[in-house]
Amino acid sequence: MSRIDKILDKVIGHGTQGIVYEYTRDKVVKCSNNTINEKIMNLVSIKNIGPKYFGVFKTESDVNCYIQEKLYPIDMGKLESGVYDRKLCKLITELIVDGIFHNDIKFDNILMTKEGELRLIDFDLATEISDYGYKKFDNLMENNMEIILKNGEIRSLKFTDKEIEKILKMRPSIPKTLLEIENEDRLKKAREEAKLLVQERMKNFGKNKK
Repeated sequence: MSRIDKILDKVIGHGTQGIVYEYTRDKVVKCSNNTINEKIMNLVSIKNIGPKYFGVFKTESDVNCYIQEKLYPIDMGKLESGVYDRKLCKLITELIVDGIFHNDIKFDNILMTKEGELRLIDFDLATEISDYGYKKFDNLMENNMEIILKNGEIRSLKFTDKEIEKILKMRPSIPKTLLEIENEDRLKKAREEAKLLVQERMKNFGKNKK
């Protein structure tokens, strides 16, 4: 058995676009046929938003293997009861301020360090934010401001005024209403406002390019 075969022997999880293997006592290897954005991986590692990132190697069959910090399951009861919401809002705020949408906030993409600190994982669907880098602002609410729980429920995360102010200061193109959602009626209203805002901005963007 080769060294690579030994490394890729014990499966401990599956991501959106890859398989996670045990590497050492404190590290795992995520293997994927797709290239994961290392800029994002390095950023979330440095900012303690996601797992620590230690580099990448390739298998003989040209599969990318990303070495990361080993993380541990959270208490699902605490997640469903909202105990982790404040910490999640803080992580998501820092991520958006740094120019990243995670786009897949759900129960199995939230783990913790051995010290008990929350971390987001599985950044395969993450995208970098730019004024015209995404088509619909309403997707921001669905994919980054709500959490999908293990029981199938979807819960909106409530951000503090300071968190909203921090996001808007760095990302003014994001409609404020999307950050203040508390119920379904406001969600519908915000989505309508966001669509109109996007249409207007894209129209002006087209004019400016001429």
